[in-house]
Amino acid sequence: MKRIFLISALALCLFPMALRAQVDTTKLAQLKSMLQEYYLALDQETIETKSSECDLIIETCTDSLLRQEVVLDVYDHYLHSKMMGDEAVAIHVYDTWLATKRVKMRSDADLINAGIFATFNRSTLLGCEAPRLTLGNIEGGFEDLPAEGRVSVLFFYSTSCAKCKLETILLRTFLMSQENSNFDFYAIYLGSDEEQWKSYVAANFSMNIPGVKMHHLWDPDDSTEMGEAYGLYQTPRMYLTDPNGIIIGRGLDTEALKKLMGYAGLLQDLYDRCPVGQKLPALTVPGKQHTYLVSLKYVDQDLSRFKGWPGYVIFYTNGCGNCEAERSQIVRMTRLGTKILEVNVDELWSTDEELAAKVFDAFDLTSLPFIVEVDRKGYVRRKYVSFLNN
Repeated sequence: MKRIFLISALALCLFPMALRAQVDTTKLAQLKSMLQEYYLALDQETIETKSSECDLIIETCTDSLLRQEVVLDVYDHYLHSKMMGDEAVAIHVYDTWLATKRVKMRSDADLINAGIFATFNRSTLLGCEAPRLTLGNIEGGFEDLPAEGRVSVLFFYSTSCAKCKLETILLRTFLMSQENSNFDFYAIYLGSDEEQWKSYVAANFSMNIPGVKMHHLWDPDDSTEMGEAYGLYQTPRMYLTDPNGIIIGRGLDTEALKKLMGYAGLLQDLYDRCPVGQKLPALTVPGKQHTYLVSLKYVDQDLSRFKGWPGYVIFYTNGCGNCEAERSQIVRMTRLGTKILEVNVDELWSTDEELAAKVFDAFDLTSLPFIVEVDRKGYVRRKYVSFLNN
């Protein structure tokens, strides 16, 4: 990727636009063509890489007018990209270059609109924790969303929206095919007409699907400000969250939801390993045991026998920045009397593949570090813990 950047950056540095009094339309067209090639080269990269690479190419533009052309082209491209999640790059460009006035937007009105878009989308980008809301349900009680520990589909709609009605028909067909699935479906009505709402639910969502838990919610007084929280500037709006409440799909239609549900189901299966409230599996793994003011030493520790803990088990791998960040907190925590068992997954694989396979079956080790908190009897209290937040 750096080679792609250097080639593109060099081309821009040498680009003879001479943007002083007015833009040379021929050379501007050439510039936009070069940028399109650059976007294509970045297509398969992460949002973080796209953002940093765009910053780098913008910084190579020393001419202020050239830089403005590049910034606005980058912003427009990622704002209107059809690739899910790309709007995060547009918001990054807004935050870094436009909101700070380092580069001037086309007009004050465009700058205001860009700010509104950023405000309404910032909290629901891919990888963000979905805003937690408490809404009224159709029975007259209250419910929280998204579900804890389960995949959730959040469908925001209006009964007067023609596109919502079409999407509802498609969703109904999809949901009726999901009897072997395991997720929660939240249909959130954005209006205030209770009779109209209940009639809509009865006509479109009156079904009992074994694998789908249905929720019908509303907030007629907008006391939760869910419009801003979930970017509800238009309807319908649909999100998909994993069992940890992390957004893994946004701006979805039913077809896109279908494609993501296989992945979401895999995440649910992984999350269900080592469930909270159950005892850790009886696996004896090599690890480092940390206790209060005791030197570190390798020990064999049966994960089902914590003998007077509470404590934590952290699974980590070599060369992982996040793992090192979490492990950097261990000394501080052990000085406070916390007991921590470290398990190096790399060493586990290299010394005992059979045991490693059992550990992977018992725990969700798809993303490391993986930290479990256990009580004095060895029962799981929490999963996906972070020492950085303790």
